[in-house]
Amino acid sequence: MVNLLLNGGFEGGYRPLWDEVTQTKPHHTAYVCEVDRTGGPITKRYTVERGEIHNPVGWWAWYAHQRNDETPVPWDPANRIGWSEPEIRLTETVHQRHRSGATAAYTFTWRRIHEGGLLQQVAVTPGARLRFTAYTHAWIGDDDHPPTWSLPGYGALAWPASTPGLNDNQRSVTQSIGIDPTGGTDPYAPTVLWSPGWHIFNAYRAEPLEIEAVAAGATVTVFLRSSTLWPVVHNDVAWDDCALTVVGEDETPPAPPATGAGPYIARGAKIGYHCLAPRSVPEHVLQLARQGAPVPLVKFVDDWWGMATVKTASPQTLIMARKTFGLELELVGGLAEMSDTEIEQHAAYLMSLLRQKCLQEAARLQYIDYLETVVNEADPKSADGHGYRNLALLMLHMLDIAEKWDLPCKKLALFSLNCGTPEWVDYVAMVETGVFERMAAGGHVISLHEGTLAVAGYSWEEAPIDLWWGPEHTIPGAPDVAGSGSLSFRYRYLLHLLRQRGLYVPIVISEFYAGGGYAGADPAAILARMRWYDELASADPELLAFTPFTFGGAGVGWDEQDYDFMLPALYDYTLAVNARVNAVPTQRPAPGGLEHVVTVNLLPQDTTLVELQTVTAYLHPGRRSFVYSADDAAYLVAGGKPGSKVVVWNAERWNGDIEAYLKVRGVAEVVFAEFGEFETPVAPGTVPAYSQNDPRWKNLVYSGNATFGANGCLVTCVSMLAGVEPPETAQRLRAAGAFSGAYLSNPQRIPEALPQLQYAGVRHWRETEQLADFNLLRQEIIAYGATVCEVRWDPSAGGPLPGNQHFVVVESIAVDDATIVDPWDGQRKSLRASRYCLVHETAAQALTGVRLIRRGGEATPPPVTPPSGSVLFGIHDENGDGGETGAQWLMAQGLRTLIVRPVYLGTQMQTLDFSSEEMAGLHVIVNLRYSWAVDNGGQGTLPLPGTSEWASFVQAAAQTMIASCGVWGWEIGNEANNPREWPQGGALSPVHVADAYIAIRELVSASNIRPRMAPGALDPFNAEAGDPRDWLREVWRRIVGAEFVTMHGYVRGPDPGLVGSAVRFADAPLQWQYLNYPGCVTELLKSLPSKWATLPVYVTEFNHLWKTAEPDFGWVDDARAAEVVRQAYQAARIAGFAGVAIYRWNGDEWRMQHNQAVRGALIELLR
Repeated sequence: MVNLLLNGGFEGGYRPLWDEVTQTKPHHTAYVCEVDRTGGPITKRYTVERGEIHNPVGWWAWYAHQRNDETPVPWDPANRIGWSEPEIRLTETVHQRHRSGATAAYTFTWRRIHEGGLLQQVAVTPGARLRFTAYTHAWIGDDDHPPTWSLPGYGALAWPASTPGLNDNQRSVTQSIGIDPTGGTDPYAPTVLWSPGWHIFNAYRAEPLEIEAVAAGATVTVFLRSSTLWPVVHNDVAWDDCALTVVGEDETPPAPPATGAGPYIARGAKIGYHCLAPRSVPEHVLQLARQGAPVPLVKFVDDWWGMATVKTASPQTLIMARKTFGLELELVGGLAEMSDTEIEQHAAYLMSLLRQKCLQEAARLQYIDYLETVVNEADPKSADGHGYRNLALLMLHMLDIAEKWDLPCKKLALFSLNCGTPEWVDYVAMVETGVFERMAAGGHVISLHEGTLAVAGYSWEEAPIDLWWGPEHTIPGAPDVAGSGSLSFRYRYLLHLLRQRGLYVPIVISEFYAGGGYAGADPAAILARMRWYDELASADPELLAFTPFTFGGAGVGWDEQDYDFMLPALYDYTLAVNARVNAVPTQRPAPGGLEHVVTVNLLPQDTTLVELQTVTAYLHPGRRSFVYSADDAAYLVAGGKPGSKVVVWNAERWNGDIEAYLKVRGVAEVVFAEFGEFETPVAPGTVPAYSQNDPRWKNLVYSGNATFGANGCLVTCVSMLAGVEPPETAQRLRAAGAFSGAYLSNPQRIPEALPQLQYAGVRHWRETEQLADFNLLRQEIIAYGATVCEVRWDPSAGGPLPGNQHFVVVESIAVDDATIVDPWDGQRKSLRASRYCLVHETAAQALTGVRLIRRGGEATPPPVTPPSGSVLFGIHDENGDGGETGAQWLMAQGLRTLIVRPVYLGTQMQTLDFSSEEMAGLHVIVNLRYSWAVDNGGQGTLPLPGTSEWASFVQAAAQTMIASCGVWGWEIGNEANNPREWPQGGALSPVHVADAYIAIRELVSASNIRPRMAPGALDPFNAEAGDPRDWLREVWRRIVGAEFVTMHGYVRGPDPGLVGSAVRFADAPLQWQYLNYPGCVTELLKSLPSKWATLPVYVTEFNHLWKTAEPDFGWVDDARAAEVVRQAYQAARIAGFAGVAIYRWNGDEWRMQHNQAVRGALIELLR
């Protein structure tokens, strides 16, 4: 059934703070019903604007208010305040209270009573029988009560209001819902029909409250109401999943099936909306959707408010989004003269700027179908089309980045070309780059600007809409293309080229200029111009929509270009042409034989947004495909190998026999699923959930006279990671000297107290506008299952200073949310729905630091090859025989561990994609080098300072780090203390190494990217250029930031007994150094400056150097090699290394790709 409510699930955010048209504050407006005495008749009705009122989109607050503060409440004479203004907002203040999605509506008072709630007026068909349902529950009590325990008792409690014998607590809150069939806004009007009241506490009932009514006119009003009796500390009431449906209404008929060529608009108008300030457009879209006439597309520019409203009300409406950056960036000056390398680097730079702005809107990214890039109306003219060829290459590189980045909006709207551009030669140059094949494969769209202009002596108002349109206005050099023009329908020249190549790439005219004027113009005359374009555009299935420029222009710099006055005319026109059938794409050929088993999930075409979020949360971990079209599902599965199938969700919502329909079209196997069978997955539950307020230890002192209940959040978080109850955790930490008074001031001693944990330092994000490093947190969670983060106890009170500091365990990271375990109450919850995140904040703003306390060690390690966890024992990787990499081999074995990959840049940046490795649980460290050793024909690990090569390498390294994805950390350089790694013509020094590292880090930091970095490992045995200890001290003394340490270590032959050998060098200057691993690593680490001592250590090269004696280099392939690997792993655990990479998969004498002994030992250890 169609839910007629706007934002019935309360996932659409709040009403805007200010309405320019009404000059009011919709966010804070409430309807007030004033009484002289609580429970008495209404004496006055009015509206107010209150800071405590936060209206969800589509809803208005209402409440009753006792005017006289000295009038006793009839049932509670001690209460002389009576009904009071509640606070209304989304989500709860402390505990999770939503039933579905991420938020619920919350009405509450503190030590006062209330009667009130929310209302919404809804357009309906007169005479329709309507059913209104809503879910609710209350929580009343004091601050010490957990979320499932309130004054009426424990667990889910519910009684009808008519139940006799209830005590004062059990009847303290009454919830009910109502419908006014006349559409009024007075909840006390006699026309309002109310459901029976219920007392529901602590959790939602399985059944909603329900009331039915027959609409008396074209508008009805629905009400949510809670009424409380006693002024306890918390009188809190949650509402969620409200629905207004037509009783007996048939299912929404599905849209015509897609042909598989790509998205298209099957019927109705192709007029969309370009919004600078959305204002009335979301409501306009909602009303059209309710009439069965969905708007094809809405484009939001800068102000992205309203996206959730549009997508919730009309899921089939496409959303395009753009952020502006100023003409200097958007026009891409000098593009025609850029080299291919410069184009790639510039694409990375522009996309990093776009990503930064997108992260500031993280909560809205889920609603975007197509994201426009920084580039807007670029016109890189050149006589031979070279400039536009470069523009197409720029777009290709942007596609590479967007399809791999960590944002949910991976589909782009590309080009955004200006009206009247480009020329035919430019179109040809663009097409020949292959950019449109890439766009078609990735589901991207073309963005163009078209319409009439003030040219040929016309003013903008006077210029005909068909100016320079028709066969006599073919652009120079182009063939005759039916229906094309120099201004309007210029896109058909590009379309002609794409169709010649068999490509289907959707097009959006994202700025359309109709001419004829704005405010004061005749709406009918403007509509006639738009209708002319709309009718002709209906013949092109590729044209999804055109969006007249602009809506909401007044007050945001475009006062003279505002089409808001056209909304009524467009509403009528859209309804009038809703039945028009538009052209459809050419049917694709019959499916060919795919080389794999195909499973496609077929969702009903009336799938709601909540259902979509539920099912995608279920499908996403396995990257399972889903479609809305039965024809698409049949096409894909019929071409698959035996065993391919269609999973039909909620089959009863399809007209006719959907199974028979699919089988006729070649689907051999059909299975069925229901949305209700799967709940949205919650956090994986990787840690035991302890509460510092558990009665068993709440009042116990953990250290320094501080109790768990008052100050024990961090200690409780540590106990969760350790799997040890808080009192025992505290006792062990005290014995290890980890506390200073009440503070855990010596966290480096945590592993002494709890050997199953490691400590790797702290990161803070406390500066203004500084965001949490979600990449770091994701990697910590991937590697260790959970981590401990700092938040503010009261976010409105400022930063995380003593007294306003709290710690939580983070178990998972989403686009802009985190699943946390809160030690305050021991509950798993959404960070954004918790008290630690303000309504306007993102999760990245709410997290102010992380304590890198890592799980994985063993309290009592088994004597032989303990399971992996504390040490990532992996491979130093290269491309191997047959193109197979070590990473691919590990993924095929299902092993999650370390990969170290050297990359030789020279002076050219590279875009590296290790997202597949990352998703498979591999910890990828990229070793960036200028070249390889000179005795092997290379040019050394770093260029000489002061050379052009040095500057180019630094730039290339930074751009590579900015543009790449899936990389856990970056190691810069390799064994710079060994002269074989020096460039020809000069020697490197520790100063040179540090300077290059600092320069790269500064360039990367300027882009707002915060990757993990470390200087390259040194040769632990080479003293030709000086003592390695001096090199290590000097490099690390000079650098300004690092997140891990890299080292190299080896054993001198295939004897397993050499691992851990105590033999040192006999001669100066290396008498201090051990001959073998791990001593050669741990001894050198003693020279690392103390400020870096807590960083994790990765041994990025390990092997036995020779088979018999030098120079018989390489791994043996027998039991000795396997045991060397086992012993090296055990030594790494004892030494506390975070990871070790076996040197190496392929490329020289130590290649292990076909070494069964080494590979077998790895499998044994990692499984």
